[in-house]
Amino acid sequence: MSGNSHQKRVFERALTRLLERRMSTTNPVQDKWAKIYFFIGLFVALVLPGLALIGITVNVWLGGAILAVAFVCLIRAFYIWEGSLKLHVYLRIGTVALAGLLYFGIIGRQMIRQYKIDQGDLAFVHEMSKPQITEATGKLAKEMVDFETKHRADHEATESEWSLKMRMEPDPRKVIQLAEQMHLALDASYAKFLADYRKDYRGKAIAVRNELLFRLRLTPEQADRRVTESLPPSPFSRHLAMALDGMLSGPSPIADAALYLETLAGLVQ
Repeated sequence: MSGNSHQKRVFERALTRLLERRMSTTNPVQDKWAKIYFFIGLFVALVLPGLALIGITVNVWLGGAILAVAFVCLIRAFYIWEGSLKLHVYLRIGTVALAGLLYFGIIGRQMIRQYKIDQGDLAFVHEMSKPQITEATGKLAKEMVDFETKHRADHEATESEWSLKMRMEPDPRKVIQLAEQMHLALDASYAKFLADYRKDYRGKAIAVRNELLFRLRLTPEQADRRVTESLPPSPFSRHLAMALDGMLSGPSPIADAALYLETLAGLVQ
């Protein structure tokens, strides 16, 4: 206990001497400007964009510029105060560098996060506002439709190419061989199509559906009924979400799933 008390007294004396040294060496004019810079920086960092970093939410670049100005003002204030303590120039520079790393490390992560949300990154779908999730759902739905449309066009082109070869081949035995090769090519194309859908779209679509169901407070069965009631009657309207469960059936199962997601997003208030 005596050792701790001694260390405490030594620390208190050192701190007292440091404060006395600052008071004796502080230039009143410099101290005034340091306080002005400090409070301007504090106001810009906390009051103007707000604690939730409204400046970044509205415009990521504007928010970054505002927070950079705040940092410059705060560092200028601390640099003046450090100068009054007659700290070594390298120590002052090191302090500024360390503060910059901490400040922009925290702010940079927030800016990147907000930028990804604004760009519709579905990894942050649970943080999106209604307009953002509606836009992100529409973008994903369009990508899914385009993906399926391209596969259908490639499928038809491959089938036409092989059919032409079979028509041009006079030997019936070779025609049979060409037909087998065509089926193998089409099977390989479909397997790649299915693998790409599962890798690039299904996970995102499920994440969007789960978030929409959470916001609507609906079960999947209730959501299916709501979506079906919102669309014109169709033989496939009851099975729009089958592609999300990994089952691709019907003429355009992925486009059906895209329609399901867009309709579901439209129900969010």
